[in-house]
Amino acid sequence: MGRLERWRRTAAAHPTVVDALPAAVLFAASLLPVNPPGGPPRAPLTAGAVLLALVGSAALVLRRRHPLPVLAVVTVVAATALLAQQARGPLV
Repeated sequence: MGRLERWRRTAAAHPTVVDALPAAVLFAASLLPVNPPGGPPRAPLTAGAVLLALVGSAALVLRRRHPLPVLAVVTVVAATALLAQQARGPLV
């Protein structure tokens, strides 16, 4: 059994852990500011931005078991971040 086959079996046995890894990466990436060249710098990181990024990323862990509620939560978080001008990067 090769490494890839072992990884697939481990991933199949623990799907929540597999979903948590990209959610953690997306959480970290969503806190990074994106400053367009020649544009104004972004406002400092706020507690609201961190909370929105946390809720949106944490919802992704449940995407396999509850896909439609996760879609709803992520959509509301993205809309709230945009309306509250808390969007910080390419991932909202």
